[in-house]
Amino acid sequence: MDTNVLARYFVAEDEADAATERQRRAARDLIESGQPLFLAKTVALELETVLRGYYGFPVEQVLQVFDHLLAHPGVSAEDRPALEQAVADALHHASC
Repeated sequence: MDTNVLARYFVAEDEADAATERQRRAARDLIESGQPLFLAKTVALELETVLRGYYGFPVEQVLQVFDHLLAHPGVSAEDRPALEQAVADALHHASC
């Protein structure tokens, strides 16, 4: 998966144009297709940057996105233990 696909899946834009809506439907179809999907570490890092930096997601909402991704039965993540630890560390930091 790439960052743009994931952003389209997780970000609902109120005034999205037709092209954005088509991309959003395509992202949903892919992610909900049941086929195996791979999440690279670089994509995870970029997704966090896009969600917080561009879309203004608060940390808690970014963590929900990653919880959803990591719980998805079709998603395998590169260096999953490190990604799970990073999410846990971020959750701990955000709650302090």
